[in-house]
Amino acid sequence: MSAVKQLSQTRRSARFEYQHFDSSEDASFNRSDIDRDPTWCCAIGSDTVDLIEHKRYFVNGVCIDLAGRLDAQRMSTLDIPPEVELPEFSKRFHTTKVEVRNQTQTEAARTARHGVFRVLTVMPTDGNQPGGRLLTGGRGTEEFLCRSTTILASIADRSMYPFHRQFSPQVATDWAILCPGVSVVREDDGTLIPSPWAIDVLAMCPPKTHDVKEVAIYSVLRQRFLRMFSIAAAFGYDRVILPPFATGVYGTHPEVVADAMAEILVRPFRGTFDRIVFASPDWSPDRRYSRPFHKRFSQLQTV
Repeated sequence: MSAVKQLSQTRRSARFEYQHFDSSEDASFNRSDIDRDPTWCCAIGSDTVDLIEHKRYFVNGVCIDLAGRLDAQRMSTLDIPPEVELPEFSKRFHTTKVEVRNQTQTEAARTARHGVFRVLTVMPTDGNQPGGRLLTGGRGTEEFLCRSTTILASIADRSMYPFHRQFSPQVATDWAILCPGVSVVREDDGTLIPSPWAIDVLAMCPPKTHDVKEVAIYSVLRQRFLRMFSIAAAFGYDRVILPPFATGVYGTHPEVVADAMAEILVRPFRGTFDRIVFASPDWSPDRRYSRPFHKRFSQLQTV
């Protein structure tokens, strides 16, 4: 049997396993950690900018030196404009575990990084300004990750931002920034940690879909997810941590996003990844942000 035929059969026979992780305790912890006032968000964001600039911070009087980490992080960061062709990928798994977790991106990444699997965390980023509203009280996924990690050292001064400001301020493009070795320096509650640990981050711009027809929104989302998963696969990642991409301030209903994500996972990425984790800290009583993903992704078991 040819290698191509074997890969084709593996893809067709690959199955999905689904798990949902949520509880009232998760929601309570998330709210206490994330639902902060703008003044607190600004202060923590500013402090993270300072520690990146000075390449160090202190915990209980002990200096945590970031110089080597930040130099390596910047050198390994890769711009991936939309026109760049990606390497081919051949990884195939017989089972893809799909999870919806009431967690932050960093906590989900901490859980997923055990073992030999390579983990990629996706960060939706404002296409015009690195860090989004980090210093003006923003509480989205990008602002959270920019407060909790050294991701700003990777994305600052990248060509994507001036390009979008000049040519595509609204819908943005499939441009991506791959940022290996980003240091996590804070717990979810903002506390600095004595032992930074690393995550790989893919920064991509969600389309801003206010006043855009639903048919066009779905098409743009599918293209964005196609590019996102293609990058993850091409660079050898086994597990992908997904945020509530394009929802919230970007204007797309979670159900539409969930449908587009699920469709791309089934075709053409069925069997490509070991695990896909949708992570969203959601303390709303009806889980209005995460429930559509739970409902849609649980159906993948029957595909």
